[in-house]
Amino acid sequence: MWFFFTIIAGSCFTVTRVIERHILKGQKDSWAYSFWFSFLGAVISLPFILVSPQMPEIKSYWYWALMLLVGLMITLHNFLSFKSINYLGPSLHTAMTKFRILWIFALGIVFLNEALSIDKVAGAVLTITAGLLILGKFKSKENFKGLLYAFVPTFVYAAIITLYSVLFNKFNTASLTFFIFLVPAIANWIIMPGSNNRILTFLKRHPVFVIISGCFAGFGNLAMNEAFKVGEQGRVIILLEVFAVVLVASEYFILKEKEKPVIKIIALILAIIGGVLVKIG
Repeated sequence: MWFFFTIIAGSCFTVTRVIERHILKGQKDSWAYSFWFSFLGAVISLPFILVSPQMPEIKSYWYWALMLLVGLMITLHNFLSFKSINYLGPSLHTAMTKFRILWIFALGIVFLNEALSIDKVAGAVLTITAGLLILGKFKSKENFKGLLYAFVPTFVYAAIITLYSVLFNKFNTASLTFFIFLVPAIANWIIMPGSNNRILTFLKRHPVFVIISGCFAGFGNLAMNEAFKVGEQGRVIILLEVFAVVLVASEYFILKEKEKPVIKIIALILAIIGGVLVKIG
């Protein structure tokens, strides 16, 4: 079953990434999109709570406080990540996100006493090489902004994943997925200046694409979490990375972004192999 859920997740994420670039390229309102991404993800996740086994009873305020903290961290992560899509195509953005695996690896060594292996070191070197290759070949001011916006949230993501392991002690897959969408949706609405007007304006400009992207993101996260639950993490990750090839092809043929395709492919392959080595090494 893990294979089935991973295929669904990879397909959903690919569709979402392509649509996001299409509607966010240039100085589009990435913050308004971040609200719809989270809100629609929560809407998609809610029915799965109703049909899943009984909602876990969580009496400790500490776990709810931790969920709120994680939700706020996700809000920051999504804001920066979507901002980077204003400037970067899917392949460069995906390559830069692999740095988050390095930070997860580092946190595991520091806090969980995980062993340092040759595979993990090699993976770290390949991932860093991919980043340096991108920085060396895509030197425009616009690209640099996008790379910076993509790089910073990798630290936040690593912390989020570390905290997930604590939350999974009390929340099941459906409930955790629901709340990690719901809290950022509410936070975006409260924090965003002129939120009501911006949210509605963005939806009116891209109604079909926004709904499709948000729904696919919701289903993709549910499928990925279930794949991790029933399958080996290493296999799930490797299969998900295969979809990066589809993403590059979509960027080239659908989005018509054809700048230095060979460099993009090389950097993405290095980042993927590096990420997989670090994760399963």
